[in-house]
Formats: sequence, C-alpha cells, structure tokens
Amino acid sequence: MVERQPMSDLVVIVPGITGSVLQVDNEDVWALSGRAVMNGVVSLGRSVARLKLPDGFGDTLPEKEGEGEPADGVEATKLMPDLHVIPGLWSPIKGYSALSTFFTSRFSMTPATLQRPGNLMEFAYDWRLSNAVNGRRLAAEALPLLEHWRKQAANPDAKLVLVCHSMGGLVARWFLEVVDGWKNTRTLITIGTPFQGAIGALEALANGVSFELGPFRRDLSQLVRSFPSAYELLPTYPCLDVGGSNVRRLSEVSGLGLNAKMLASATLLHTRIAEKVQSRADRGYDIVAVKGVMQPTAQSARTSLRGIEPIRSYKGVDQGGDGTVPRPSAHPPEWDSESTGYTVGASQRHGALQDSEGVHAQLFMKLTTGNLGRFMGGEGVGLDLPHLLVAGEPLWVEVTAAESTLALNATVTPHDDPRPVMSPQLLTNIGAGRYRTEFADVPPGTYEVKVRPAAPTGQISPVSDITIVWDPIVA
Repeated sequence: MVERQPMSDLVVIVPGITGSVLQVDNEDVWALSGRAVMNGVVSLGRSVARLKLPDGFGDTLPEKEGEGEPADGVEATKLMPDLHVIPGLWSPIKGYSALSTFFTSRFSMTPATLQRPGNLMEFAYDWRLSNAVNGRRLAAEALPLLEHWRKQAANPDAKLVLVCHSMGGLVARWFLEVVDGWKNTRTLITIGTPFQGAIGALEALANGVSFELGPFRRDLSQLVRSFPSAYELLPTYPCLDVGGSNVRRLSEVSGLGLNAKMLASATLLHTRIAEKVQSRADRGYDIVAVKGVMQPTAQSARTSLRGIEPIRSYKGVDQGGDGTVPRPSAHPPEWDSESTGYTVGASQRHGALQDSEGVHAQLFMKLTTGNLGRFMGGEGVGLDLPHLLVAGEPLWVEVTAAESTLALNATVTPHDDPRPVMSPQLLTNIGAGRYRTEFADVPPGTYEVKVRPAAPTGQISPVSDITIVWDPIVA
C-alpha cells in the first residue's frame, strides 16, 4: 500500500461545463451515469423548459454581486462522477471520480464542509451561467472552508490549490484575478482549459446543436444559445479564415448567427481578466497548465453555405490540441510561450485528461516536489472516431502519428465493464502516418476506445476516447 502524502493546503476540484449535477426542487434535471448517458440526453430534451435561461439574460456581464443569477430554482449539488455529454456542445467527459480518488488515495485528505473542517472540496456550480457568477460563488464557498481548515490544522499559512478541468479554469481565473482570490491561493492547475476558447463552441452556437440517430431527432439549439457560459467558450483569438493567411476575430465578421450582445459580454469577461493580469506584475500563485497534444483538433474555421466549417490547422499549420481545445489555447494568454510557466503535455483526448494516470503522476510530482517535466510519456498518437453511432453502423477508428511503421491495437471496452466487447484489432497502415480499423456490429452502449502499441514498448503513449452506440428502437 502506498503511503499517503501530507497536504497542508485546501485542494478544490473545479469541473468543466456540464460537469455538475443540476436539480430543481430536489429533482435531477441534469444527472447522468455512464450506463444511461444516451437516455439522459433524451431526457435533457424534456428538461429544456427548466434549464433554458430567459431571453436577454446574457446580454450584459454580471460583474456585481447578485447579477446573473436566475430565480429558476436550479441548484448544483455535486460533481458528475461518471461519463456525461451534450452531443454537439462539447466533448464527452469521463467524469471526476478518478480525479477525486487520486487525491484521496495519494494524499491525506478529508472532505471539507462548514460542519467539518477538511482539505478537499469539490466545487459544484451551475455551468449554464457566466463564469463571473461562478467565480464569485467559488469565493463565497471556498474561502470560509479555507479559514476552517487553517484553524483545524493550526496552519495560518494554508492556501488554496485549485485543480480545474476545462471551463473550470475560467471560473478560477475570475475568482483569482477579479475577486482577488490570488491572495489566498498557492497553485492553479488547469487541465485542458480553453483560456482563449475553442472552435467547438463556435460550431455549436452558430450552427446550432441538434443530432439525429435513426428516427430520433433532438434540437437543443435554443437551450445552448441561452447559456452565457457557452459564449464565454468562444475563441477570443482571430479564428475565422477569410482566405490566404488572413484570419479575423468573431466580432469583425457579421452574419455568423451569434447573439451580438452575448458575444460582447463574453468578450468583456476575458478583457476584465486580462486587465487584472496586466495590473499586477506578480501573479501571487503558481500556474500549471496541463494540455492535450497531438490530437486532431479544430483550430480555425471558415464560413460556407452550410454554416461554420472547422479547420484542423491555423494559418496552414496544424498546432494540434486535445481534440477540443487547441494547444495554444490551453495556457494563459499572457504567457509568451509554453516555456513561460509549468506546462505538461499529454497525448490524450480532452474528456479523458483529468482521468489520465499519466496526468495524475505529473500532478503528484508538482504537489510533492515542485519539479515538473515539460512533456510526459512516450511518443503520442492522434485519435479520431465518431462520438455517436446508430447500432449497426461500423465504428471506425483512425490514428495519425509521426511514425509510419507502427504496430497499433485498438480495443473497444464497455464504459462500465472492464471486459473488451470484442477482440482487439490491429490497425491497418494506410500510409502517410495514418492507421485505420473498423469494428462491426458493436452492441448498443457506451464504450471507451483505446489505442496502444501492439507489443510492449515505452515509445507510444496509449490514448482513449468515448463513443456511444445507440439503438433508437430499444430507447
């Protein structure tokens, strides 16, 4: 048994968008399990009236206390422990139970409550709302728990360690920079945080969020477009390819189908954070940016008759990412480069970064020694596969790598059962560093697809992602 390490600070886990259970009058309106994820998406369609925010709600940035908080009875109760997804809005996320277990198994930790001082807090929040609202809520909930812990541990020097996945990093940045949370924080750890946005948010808001699986159709466009948080995930960098090497910011191009007031409000949130960053030479806390690399990732976009079309490169150069967040977007924009601060690269997909044992090992090093490597693991491979399939459709798996002579296996494992659903398949080399295979007749369910070396080697880091095979007749 591994001896747990001491932890003198209060660790706060901050999930990403969709990463908290939402309830109204003690009834779940957003809460899924890995076993029932697709049925949960179906029920989400029936919850639209309860989760949709009023028209005009996100037209202004809620900078003052009490602003931006609807009186609709929706409350965030806990972190999503298992797989969750809103198809078309963001990547499938494997949940946060593994991240919590990492901390409780490797460090001496006690859950923190107002009744019982402790050093581990899971911050659930209403992810529909502006990150400014939730940054204030983080202060209101975490700072009293920190004071309790300081007294309990007889350690007045204890501070916060914020461990944030995806959009949770933006919540933390508002807390740190605008609400002066930096005064009580030792370390900010971001895992796949889109500091400068992601093209997926642009696709969702401009093109709408709808999907068809056989005879089943669900349109969540109006629901998603009512969320200020979704607008705050839009790219803040010039991302629209208008020909040649010219790219423009979203505010410089009309006719995209975006709400102009909500776009301006979201832009202002990032501006406010940047102003605070520029006003203070010393951050007052360490930043560790964990980012996915070498995964096929949309980095820019063009407009067409079909709406927004993503491009997996930026000005003709593929800078990679985690499949959702471009690599350059996953560290603070004030950094000159990745070498400015602590950066960890993992050849892993966005929804599995916080679940990755390799990432956990790097966090353990940082929190116990303060010494962090710039890149972890062996050579990475990029993974591409569909996130949603109708039963009977082939599940294709495609990999890209710098090496053109690799031997790679793909496995398809039920998300809630460690046994493979069928025999591993060797990927076929189709040339130019690309490898592909297809699985036929995968039964309905939620699966983890993992690609790894066909023979034991330290040269290739395994990479995984989630797919959902759905039978609309059974559902």
